Amino acid sequence: SMLVPAALITLTIFLWRSAFVAIGALVETMPPVTIAAIRFLVASICFIPVVLYEWRSTALSKMRGIEMAAWPLLAGAGITGIFGYNILLNIGQTHVDPASASLIVNIVPVLTFLFCCALGWERFTAHKMLALCICLGGVSIVIVSPLDGGTNWSFWAVLIFGAAICQALYFLIVRRLVDQMAPGMLTALSTWIGTVMLLALAGSEIMHLDLTVREATLLLYLGVGPTAIGFLSWSHVLRTMPASTASSFLFLVPLSSLLMAWFMLDQLPPDVSFIGGIIIITGLWLFHAGRRSTA
Repeated sequence: SMLVPAALITLTIFLWRSAFVAIGALVETMPPVTIAAIRFLVASICFIPVVLYEWRSTALSKMRGIEMAAWPLLAGAGITGIFGYNILLNIGQTHVDPASASLIVNIVPVLTFLFCCALGWERFTAHKMLALCICLGGVSIVIVSPLDGGTNWSFWAVLIFGAAICQALYFLIVRRLVDQMAPGMLTALSTWIGTVMLLALAGSEIMHLDLTVREATLLLYLGVGPTAIGFLSWSHVLRTMPASTASSFLFLVPLSSLLMAWFMLDQLPPDVSFIGGIIIITGLWLFHAGRRSTA
């Protein structure tokens, strides 16, 4: 039945959209790299029971069979999806509102498709090219829109676009690895690799950290909710339905981040990036509508 995947997709979207809002609240008082390091330290601990469970339930022969060739890919997943994505996103969010950040990041499925085409894994169609151009056009409008009447384009928004590229690369790597290992194991190992790098970078800052109750609560929420539960529910969705069908729901994330940031933080993106956002959502809708008709 479709009920369980639908419930999991709803849960994942809620958790992932809330992450942008939580980061938006935290970067006002904490260094961005420290936020990422503590968030993933919490998530890393959450993944320990998952890995132990999968280790016992998977045929051990399959577990021992993590080939040597898989380790560089796992390291690549940690570097792109955990380390690169989160550092660029959090630093970018020091100056970009949660809704705009979420809009830029949500062109990831489109970027992933573009990279797949470059590798010869997918075929270009005119329809998808049009959707791709619309999305990138929308992103460039968000990037060019001045923040608080500042410069003509936003360096911070470019960082968030860089985060989107990192996440698209992460998805490509995961796609290569998903046949070789259980999804929880894959997520946990790449998370642990990325977390070690984040902790190394944030080391001295963490030592001198004096967390308020609010900060600690938000960090715990980020680590357990959007990261641990979000990743696990998403990997379960990918087991039960094709990635293209599943990812077509993800364009609800920017729409709902927009509403959530508006309700909770009373932050709406600047007018220009609001227009850019509508263009991005249109392009995403077109991209995914095409997927459904061809799937």
